[in-house]
Amino acid sequence: MLAHSLAFAPARIYRHLLWLALGAVLLPLLLVALPPLVQREQATPITPDQAAHLSPAPAAPVPQALPPGLGPILNATLAADSGGNYAAAPLASPADGLRADNPAQQFAATFGMDGVRVAPATGAAFSMRATEIVTANGTIAVAAAQPTIVGSRVEYRREGMTEWYVNGPRGLEQGFTLDSPPAGAERFTVSLAVAGDLSAQANGDALMIGALRYSGLTATDAAGATLPAHLDLADGMIRIAVDAAGAQWPVTVDPLVTQASLAPQTPSGNTTYAFGQSAAIATANGTNTVVIGAPSEKIGTQDEQGAVYVFTGSGGTYTQRARLTASDGSRQNRFGQSVAVTVSSGTTTVAVGTLNVSKAYVYTNGSGTYAETLLVPRDPTNGDLFGFDVAAVTNGGATIIAVGAQGHTAVPNTGQGTVLGVTQLRSGYSEDWSNRSARHGG
Repeated sequence: MLAHSLAFAPARIYRHLLWLALGAVLLPLLLVALPPLVQREQATPITPDQAAHLSPAPAAPVPQALPPGLGPILNATLAADSGGNYAAAPLASPADGLRADNPAQQFAATFGMDGVRVAPATGAAFSMRATEIVTANGTIAVAAAQPTIVGSRVEYRREGMTEWYVNGPRGLEQGFTLDSPPAGAERFTVSLAVAGDLSAQANGDALMIGALRYSGLTATDAAGATLPAHLDLADGMIRIAVDAAGAQWPVTVDPLVTQASLAPQTPSGNTTYAFGQSAAIATANGTNTVVIGAPSEKIGTQDEQGAVYVFTGSGGTYTQRARLTASDGSRQNRFGQSVAVTVSSGTTTVAVGTLNVSKAYVYTNGSGTYAETLLVPRDPTNGDLFGFDVAAVTNGGATIIAVGAQGHTAVPNTGQGTVLGVTQLRSGYSEDWSNRSARHGG
């Protein structure tokens, strides 16, 4: 297996093989990306009226995953080039085990007889310990073992199985290399007990454990063939199920621990593009409300109609609370081009801008659901780009929304630009909004 056979290769050979492999993966992406880069360099300015009729640029290609087995090599090589910042070292007493810091992911990992503990810079720590391997032929208990430093890895060596870790900028790679079918079974499940003052939940093909993300699972055999594998979480246990039927042994199972990041949950069949193009945050009573735009998301059959996602949480633990879409949305509206949020007295107000349609939207949530208010300029002009930018603030019980109209004609300066101020005059969002002409050229 690639990761196993190269674990002790000289550093120079290690790097050459790594860059050759990376080149094979990245070269096609670079060839795809080069034409747009050349176009940007040769681009000439366009008028706001022209901009209003241009289709948004297509979403950038999603980076391909690294080939199975290359992740640990890349992680180890990047860590080696960092000057030892990711290296594991013994704690004060050998009985205390080992420690490895991870500056990029902002957590520290300690390795002891009782398992591995991962402590993020913010948020709760958690520990995990391999406890058993379950097969149709029986269950094998995983015995405690002393962690040791072997090259760039921390290893727990047991009869028939080596549990190993590679700490680097990509995260904490965890691996289980099984020498032969456990209990003679080619289908097996590795179980890990999880403990800590945190919440753990499944999220697609990843597990969110407090402020950390447990994902990126791959399983390969000695010939480099990819094997079916699945992550699950139940009863405080991480379960990694692998189907190694017909595999060449040894078999390696390799998930990755990283700092948690926000990811949208979209209805089945929808694809999210440009998630994160716009973002805003408001904090109230120790809780953050994060609003993220995905203006290129396809809604039903409408390309680039757009959506906005609302998360709440603190530290590294966030939960998606809402997915907002325009009630009158249509193709290429790019709803979510800009976003803003303000929170006051238990009420969340989200402002959302668009592109090409001279509209902005306000959503208020005081009782668990979001009510929509449509904002349009008093005197719209073709190509005014109303909604290109939005801002929101609550002051003295009134919520003020500012909507940018970059292409609005402020006579005599065509395309000078305008900011339209919209103020809520009465409490409650069933009332009308007044359109105030707070206009400033710029």
